[in-house]
Amino acid sequence: MSEAAWKEVFPYESRWYETRDGYRVHYIDQGSGIPVVIVAGFLGWAFYFRRLIRVLLEQRYRVIVVDHLGFGLSDKPDRYEYSLEKHLTHLTKFLSVDLKLPRFHLIAHGHGAPVAMGYAVQHHERLRRLILLSPILFPGMPFMEAPWLLRVPGLWRLFAYRTKLFMRLQLALGIRQGSLNKLEKSAFLTPYRNCRGRHPWQMLFARYREKPSNPSYALLNEISLRLQLLSRKAILCLGGERDGAYFPENGERLQHVLPQSLVLNFPKAGHYLLEDCPEEAIPIICRFLN
Repeated sequence: MSEAAWKEVFPYESRWYETRDGYRVHYIDQGSGIPVVIVAGFLGWAFYFRRLIRVLLEQRYRVIVVDHLGFGLSDKPDRYEYSLEKHLTHLTKFLSVDLKLPRFHLIAHGHGAPVAMGYAVQHHERLRRLILLSPILFPGMPFMEAPWLLRVPGLWRLFAYRTKLFMRLQLALGIRQGSLNKLEKSAFLTPYRNCRGRHPWQMLFARYREKPSNPSYALLNEISLRLQLLSRKAILCLGGERDGAYFPENGERLQHVLPQSLVLNFPKAGHYLLEDCPEEAIPIICRFLN
């Protein structure tokens, strides 16, 4: 995709910060005012929030959107231990050391939610309000059970890594009632157009599905057990009922652990809620922040 096309669909200046091990992580930082930090998921990237970014900037917020190492426009090193622990370490350094943000709103999507929540339970004094979009929060949910695809030796790697089929399928299943034009779809999938781009995702996703003895699985469980530290925070959770990853159970469990949280389900939406129903979801997000 040409530079002119990128500017047309995502007119925000790209920036990069450096991890302690020397890799570049992509983010955008636009506007001024109260900071809103948005943590992308592992299949989407900053582009997914393009409509929300525009509205938040119009409302005079400072908007910071972070991709993860290995995802979006960030570096994608081949030999790297992609894990929840590593991503949490990178996000903590970026927010606390690089940006030195005092207090801010925090928004997270999908598999980015455990990373954001890991930061939240450790630094809850810095949070104003917390918004979760189609979050993955708890181990042992239905989607975490290994399907037949992962039980066939080599098939998962072939399907998710060697071909574009899985990424295209995820996008098709994740957007249930919305639609992307050709330019938007190309932008959405560009970071994952080759094997190198898909490698971090298939490595990380496999970690979440391994046994509870796996460090990423164990850390996810630890974070979920510490959510009570956020009991005094205003929390909004939005999810689509046709989302194969979110499931309404995630929201129900969150509300059980944190009764003050507001959980709203969208019956016809999938995992990419901001593509399926932006006209409904974005005003709700903005009212909650205000």
